[in-house]
Amino acid sequence: MCGIAGSFSEDLINNNIINVCLSSMVERGPDNQNFLSFKFKKKIINLLHSRLSILDLNKRSNQPMSKKGFTLIFNGEIYNYKELKKDLEKKNYKFKTSSDTEVILNCFIHYREKAFNLLDGMWAIIIWDDNSKRLYFSRDKFGEKPLYYFRNNKSIYFASQIKQIQILSQTKTKIDNEKIRNFLLGGYKSVFKDNKSFFKKIKTVEPGHTYIIEKENIHKIKNWKLNYKPNNKLSIDEIISNSRNLLINSVKKQLNADRSVSILLSGGVDSAGIASIAHKVLNKRVSTYSIINDDKRYDESKNIEIIKNDLGCENNQLNIKEIFKYDLIKELEKLIQYKSGPVLTSSSFVSSFLHRLISKDGHKVSLSGVGADEIYTGYYDHHLFYLNTQKKSKIFNTAFQDWEKSIKKFTRNPFLKNPNFILKNKNFRRHIFYTNPDLINFFKIKKKIDFFEKKFSQDVLRNRMLNELFYETVPKILSEDDNNNMINSIENRSPYLDKNLCEFMFSVPTKYLIKNGFSKYILRESLKEICNKNILQDKIKMGFNAIFTDLFNFSENKKLKNLLLDPKSSIYNIIDYKKIQNLLTKNVMLNSESKFIFDILNCKIFMDLNS
Repeated sequence: MCGIAGSFSEDLINNNIINVCLSSMVERGPDNQNFLSFKFKKKIINLLHSRLSILDLNKRSNQPMSKKGFTLIFNGEIYNYKELKKDLEKKNYKFKTSSDTEVILNCFIHYREKAFNLLDGMWAIIIWDDNSKRLYFSRDKFGEKPLYYFRNNKSIYFASQIKQIQILSQTKTKIDNEKIRNFLLGGYKSVFKDNKSFFKKIKTVEPGHTYIIEKENIHKIKNWKLNYKPNNKLSIDEIISNSRNLLINSVKKQLNADRSVSILLSGGVDSAGIASIAHKVLNKRVSTYSIINDDKRYDESKNIEIIKNDLGCENNQLNIKEIFKYDLIKELEKLIQYKSGPVLTSSSFVSSFLHRLISKDGHKVSLSGVGADEIYTGYYDHHLFYLNTQKKSKIFNTAFQDWEKSIKKFTRNPFLKNPNFILKNKNFRRHIFYTNPDLINFFKIKKKIDFFEKKFSQDVLRNRMLNELFYETVPKILSEDDNNNMINSIENRSPYLDKNLCEFMFSVPTKYLIKNGFSKYILRESLKEICNKNILQDKIKMGFNAIFTDLFNFSENKKLKNLLLDPKSSIYNIIDYKKIQNLLTKNVMLNSESKFIFDILNCKIFMDLNS
């Protein structure tokens, strides 16, 4: 994991600016920093790199790395680099390092842009080909590693973070008020529906794409596409066996590091599965880290204790109460400034403190269960979409009874307590964005945003899961995790976001995904004899949540209230000041209202910092 940045421009960037830019990346890469510059005609190409050493800690693997007129800067990890290296050695390629970086470089020299199709891992890669005078951007299939770019006249600037683009371009980038408004009204699931950032003209390189820059033109190539292609010849035994083997292989690959590894452990089957595979199957003694919430609605301590005792693993816990010793406003401002955007959820904010603890203990790699919900089924609405797909099936009545008996009692969303909304209309989506229609009244412009989703499949459940995977939940978690980890110089990895595992799971017929009221039925069966049975039999979808009013109490904290109710803030060009003032006088807020206030606080701080 590293920080990368650079420019493709006719403007000369002096060394002072480059050094300021490198300094801004030091958390992403504290182990080494360097840059290289190239010229052709009027163009100047700058490639900057800040290294966090994970594989081959020797300085020989520092970047930028050059060979035969090709120069690479890279952020991420390639898990199949050893296999690729063997193949390249057969083609007479020589290696001076044991890193994945040199493998990528040789692979690109041999295969050019087709090389990106061969990579298994997570990455943001920049390659300058001094032979053809082309610049290449590549981002991994799921967008695990960030890469932003900014076109300004004849110049293109790019980086892991927006602030490096701002430094190199020396441009006062403007906030995109429409993006802010959509986020405030639609929540975090609206943020990654497009590739726009919270700044105008600064965009993200699309996941699974290669961009080729020649002169001022950008040509895009899509490297990979995932869709639902059911293989009806698969038996349930084959499905479970393949799922188990693919998951074990993914965890094995992602545990590979020359630095200390940790695992984020909640009380659910996703992270418990990763930890159990590591300890019981692969015999890796890995430290685990958990957040403990005393709120009974979100308390997973019982399950965490079960997993800890079952594995005999070290479990380090952060009680949510412990963060109250910090000045939370200053901490929030620090995180917003680091990521150049609002923090998208209160749980993401709290998670940043856990990563600080992981870093303090000396770990440089962290594995999490991101993606399991989206490839195995993990959300309460998945049950209802599943029932919709099975309406004409023989199993419908039994599956509906299972939902009524096992799942309905756990759901809090009013639209999900009544199954008819989704059973009668597979296009029903009101439960996804904020469930309080009155929020529109807080905006000066009473313009609603339309919920839209990309069409991947006719199967409504698989279509929802693929939208969650690529546009809604997973991109948000990956983005927030990257910031929370990298501000603490930690590399985050996601074993469920494995190409082979995902392709296989989207070949599994939908009818097998849920059974006996259990979501993630295939994952649970895959982990039998590996993961504790009490965890496998737990149907409650708890998830980590942090109550906003516990973190920020406006009735008791006048400083906080004054901060939010600053009438000069540009946030009130979007939001009605008096209505927010009145909302803060309520003794008890609705859940949607407290989330809304947290989002406003975030956007207000972000806009003030960048005004």
